[in-house]
Amino acid sequence: MAGLTELVRGLRAADRTVEIETNGTIAPSKALVAASPYFNVSPKLSRFGAAMAETRRLRPDALRAFVATGRARFKFVVSDPGELTEIAALEAAYALNDISVMPEGTDPEVILTGMRTLESLVRERGYRLGTRLHVLLWGDERGR
Repeated sequence: MAGLTELVRGLRAADRTVEIETNGTIAPSKALVAASPYFNVSPKLSRFGAAMAETRRLRPDALRAFVATGRARFKFVVSDPGELTEIAALEAAYALNDISVMPEGTDPEVILTGMRTLESLVRERGYRLGTRLHVLLWGDERGR
C-alpha cells in the first residue's frame, strides 16, 4: 500500500482530489488516511453469498476504519428493493453514512426501471439514488 500512499500524496500535493474505490474488505493504513483521499466503499450484499462467504465480503474492522476516516462514502448496487433492509442493517451495525444506492443492470432500460422503482424507497431512508451513467451511455460495452 506504500506505492498507493505515495501516489495519493503526490496527487494531493498537486491540489488534486483523490477518490479510492474499494469493496471495504481491507482497512486503509494510517499513512493512506493521512494522505487525505476520499473513499468510495462498495460492500457486497448477501446475494453474493453463493460466490463469496460473508467473512470475505464484510470485514467489520475494515468498515469501521473507513467510517472513522470521515471521508468515506458507501455505495450499494441493488437488484431488489428488499435489499434496502440489508443496507439499513449494515448502516446501523457499522454507523455507515453518506449512502448511495443504484440499481443493478447492464441495459439502460433496466437501470431506468430500477431507478423508478427505488426512488421513493431510497429517499424515505435518507439515502441518495445513483445511476450507472456508463450503462445509460454505452450499455454493456466494455472498455469505455
